Amino acid sequence: MSPSENAPLPPSPVRSMRWPLGIAAVVALLAGTSFFVLRTSEPPPAPPPE
Repeated sequence: MSPSENAPLPPSPVRSMRWPLGIAAVVALLAGTSFFVLRTSEPPPAPPPE
């Protein structure tokens, strides 16, 4: 086997797109979770006294 045959194949479009999409999905999940936690951790506004 010659070294040229053993060279790694160039990444396919699907594989190269999987990383950015996966990272974007993780970031979106983290942002959504932290936003949800921050929103729910705040006490709800008290109703005005009547």
